Amino acid sequence: MKALPDHPRLYIRGQIYWFRAKVPKDISPLIGKREIKYSLKAKSKAEAIQKLHAASKEADQKFASIRAQKEAELPPDIHSVRELRSEDIERMSMTATPARFASHDWNAGLARGNWSRDINVAVDRMLKKHGFIVPTTAPPFAALRNRLAEMFAPPVPLSAAFLDADDYPKDALEEIINRFRQEREDRWCDKTKTSNHVAFRALREVLGDNFPVARISPKEIEKVVRCLRDLPPNISTNPNLHGLQLAQAAHVAKQFNLGRLSASSARSYINNIKGFCRWAVKNRLLKKNPFDTFNPDIGSHASRPEQRAFTLEELDHLFAAPVFTGCRDDRKGFATPGKNHPKRGRFWVPLISLYSGLRLHDACALTKSAVKPVEDGYVLHVDGKSCRLPLLLRDLGFDDLLENASGRLFPELTRGADGYFSGPFSKWFRRLIRSCALDSRRLSFSSLNKCYDGAKKISDIAQYPGLDLSRLKG
Repeated sequence: MKALPDHPRLYIRGQIYWFRAKVPKDISPLIGKREIKYSLKAKSKAEAIQKLHAASKEADQKFASIRAQKEAELPPDIHSVRELRSEDIERMSMTATPARFASHDWNAGLARGNWSRDINVAVDRMLKKHGFIVPTTAPPFAALRNRLAEMFAPPVPLSAAFLDADDYPKDALEEIINRFRQEREDRWCDKTKTSNHVAFRALREVLGDNFPVARISPKEIEKVVRCLRDLPPNISTNPNLHGLQLAQAAHVAKQFNLGRLSASSARSYINNIKGFCRWAVKNRLLKKNPFDTFNPDIGSHASRPEQRAFTLEELDHLFAAPVFTGCRDDRKGFATPGKNHPKRGRFWVPLISLYSGLRLHDACALTKSAVKPVEDGYVLHVDGKSCRLPLLLRDLGFDDLLENASGRLFPELTRGADGYFSGPFSKWFRRLIRSCALDSRRLSFSSLNKCYDGAKKISDIAQYPGLDLSRLKG
């Protein structure tokens, strides 16, 4: 059964379209299954899409009805707990042995979602003391525990400079950031948008939405830089850090050794703030760029050693991996030797970049129309530029790949959250390097491009004497 990415819940098996919807986890036990699927009895896509809308609406209504029924059957105490205000919770906690209550390590639960038995017992006793009987497995119990954690977690010093709402200045930070984004955002790619979002979030959280842009000085920028420099990696995708402010996430990461941003990532965020300050000066919103007199020390924390090219011996070892010579499959079984020779993106993309110098995203996004077979190999046309692939790829089956392709050569490769193919593929390639017992700190996909650049200095055509690819024929 194949999914159709443009239409969630729509699948095709053979020539028949199917409806398939995941049942929410909270009501899955009540329905008795994890998903709902059935045939739409439609062979044309247009008819299937019409039936899909009706089926989705019916499924959502069913889920809502079951959830409402479940809510109605909950004990009265659970509903009462949900309606508790922050003041009520704080007052209740102060009557439950406050010294001991505040001594628990609440940040551990906030950071990793692993709540100690002591904390669960303390929350349960507090509720029972005030007449509430709530199972520890009930969602309201977890919600109340999280609210308590936010109250009792060690305070994180945030350097905030807020003004009264009645005195909201015309050049307040939030308003100016929105103006900047409206003026520039249509020129940004998805990756730049994500990077700017984190940078502006740091500015607003550390200084405050109402902070006057005209008062931004090196002292304020230093506070923001300190916050960014101490952030953990993957803050936007780590579920354990959701709901925390950036400074709180940095505090938790330091306390539980979750790691820190690489120097290059921190520098990227700071460069975004530099650009914003330059724009503010140009538009006479800021008298002087604070970065003119402040050069932030990013340091080299968590930064990887300088990336280098593969040696011929390492290349030979890399292309002896099962994904090239025979594996169980090219998904989770790419490192397990087997009889299968799936020649898809994970097989071809490294070879294409090694012999053409093509960058990772461009190699993953190659289309059939961009490849032109010639007598001595292939010519690739990408973004108005051309590069060549040698004839030896024909012996590995590159012609068969072109013949069977209709649009993209590697449709199974997916884009990352930033809209680029390079993110997911580079992470997989690093796992491949580790599975080959190679130096994963100094070798990455870009090392293939460095190999190409080095080989081109010696010859007009990138050649790697001694590299035997005959075992890749399969």
